[in-house]
Amino acid sequence: MRFTVLGANISAATIAMQEARKMHAQAHEKLNFTMRYIETAEAEQKIDVADAIRKLREAERSRDEAKAVMDRFLTELGYGY
Repeated sequence: MRFTVLGANISAATIAMQEARKMHAQAHEKLNFTMRYIETAEAEQKIDVADAIRKLREAERSRDEAKAVMDRFLTELGYGY
């Protein structure tokens, strides 16, 4: 079946396809509006890398001091190396 619209011959399938595309676009607009992502997570804490490295180095110094004391005691007890 063919229709004449504004002097042009258009098939029923073409009209149906145009209507389907129009309906799809409208549905897509509604979906985009209702399905938007909302950020609800808390912001991540920023880390001061220089401060973290300083704390690590302090912890390493404390560990080394404790190991030196332990090694001294082990040596005094005869377990030295």
